[in-house]
Amino acid sequence: GEAEFEFFLDRSIFAKRAPAFSWELNRLSTDGSEMDSASAPLYEGKALEQSLPFIYERLCVPRSCLQFSMEYPSNTTEKFYDPSPYSIRRDGAIIAENQLRLDAGYSMAVNLGESCTASTACDPRAESLVELEITVNAERKCLYSENFNSSAVSAEELIFKLDDEDSTGTYRDYYVWSGSYADFEIDTLYTYIGCISKDRCVKLSVDSDNFPASYKVYQDGVEMTKRVFHREGHYKGLTTTDLGDVDVCSSGSALSLIQGGVLAAAILLTEVLF
Repeated sequence: GEAEFEFFLDRSIFAKRAPAFSWELNRLSTDGSEMDSASAPLYEGKALEQSLPFIYERLCVPRSCLQFSMEYPSNTTEKFYDPSPYSIRRDGAIIAENQLRLDAGYSMAVNLGESCTASTACDPRAESLVELEITVNAERKCLYSENFNSSAVSAEELIFKLDDEDSTGTYRDYYVWSGSYADFEIDTLYTYIGCISKDRCVKLSVDSDNFPASYKVYQDGVEMTKRVFHREGHYKGLTTTDLGDVDVCSSGSALSLIQGGVLAAAILLTEVLF
């Protein structure tokens, strides 16, 4: 079978002097993180200076592990910054959605699809595959008016981060966080597929009192259902899920909560959104 892939790009006026911006969608090989060299990209394109302001591509793709990458060439002397909004979706689920925030020589890539494993998307000798799914609850009142329901939630309201336990606490150290997305649409699935180190403790941090959303997190295909509520210390008042090498994770003063199914949560953000 096939899945629906969508790519939106709304070219910013600030990208007018930028060189050709390119993107491509590839199937990941079954024996490592390199692209499948036996086949050409499933999809590729470029946005030139004279390109239409709004670009929308929609196509059917295999139900396999894929990677979508975007970049500007590194061999340009132009000084520019591109904040163009973009969205990458698969079967309606939002894989990535934000502003490009790219300049010369900068690139970004996201994993998507089915059957992704550490062997296809990561270095299986040193990394594990993590999959995160978040869905904002359907009922949500507007922030400044209780008389109206909102169709979206801002990143400042629905906040989360996935990072190493010993990280410095800045967004550049996060595998994924609320700032990785634009506003969160109500009753819409947001997914993240990425690689984490096997020899470090990685934590998904959740502030249960902030905003209700359902979420699930998997490591190498296994759902991690253990939730730990912290009473003190760095994670005071937060619920965390340990990933990576869980044996080296610190616990502190905590109450262990084992939960399956839907969990009302929002996830901690320690860096001001930029």
